[in-house]
Amino acid sequence: MDRHPVISALVLFLVGILPDGRASQATAAQVATSAAASPAATGDFSGLIDIGGRKLYLECRGQGSPTVILEAGAGARADVWSRDNLHPAGARTMVLPGVAAFARVCAYDRPGTIGEVNPDLDPYGSPFFPSRSDPVPQPRTTRDKVADLHALLRAADIPGPYVLVAQSAGGLVVRLYASMYPDGSSARRCCVVEARGPARRQNRARAQKPLPARSRPRYRWRLSVRSRAHSSAAGTWARPG
Repeated sequence: MDRHPVISALVLFLVGILPDGRASQATAAQVATSAAASPAATGDFSGLIDIGGRKLYLECRGQGSPTVILEAGAGARADVWSRDNLHPAGARTMVLPGVAAFARVCAYDRPGTIGEVNPDLDPYGSPFFPSRSDPVPQPRTTRDKVADLHALLRAADIPGPYVLVAQSAGGLVVRLYASMYPDGSSARRCCVVEARGPARRQNRARAQKPLPARSRPRYRWRLSVRSRAHSSAAGTWARPG
């Protein structure tokens, strides 16, 4: 499915909820104080950040505050926000570079994720790109992923507040992060794109409940012998006459 409307809508939404350029410039001095401690605190950065015994891949661009944190869906690397897997490179503006034009934005690789490859765009390339973060035993809980995100933001000296943006299963991570770190220096707002959350689980649970007996469609199984020569029966669903 072409996600161009989704990409455009997300970038426009963030333009609306983030401070304007003047407000962002007012906080530039605060952000600059962290720059000396970590190159990821300001300016363009892409590389590994040690979170204590292992490293996570982080990419940041743009300037200003709050910082937009992009959380990819299940199995997806950080470049799902910047590498177009449907159209040739440069054909449209992806989320990360689009947001970087007016705000500070960061994305990272969770351990065990991959980058998908479209064989139509890259027929001779690798079938997929592995995560650039150090591997860990799988599977992992949402709480484990939140602990990684919190450790990464602290190790990289990326100051809050944050606007957390998530797609699909990443919604579980940002919702839990926002509930665990609700103070002003952490999550300020959450934006979810086709994300999973409590309401989705509740709707699925309701959909899986069996229907009352009188509301179920009544079908009967009718066997018809097609021919004695083949001695076979074909079953067809039919409503009661």
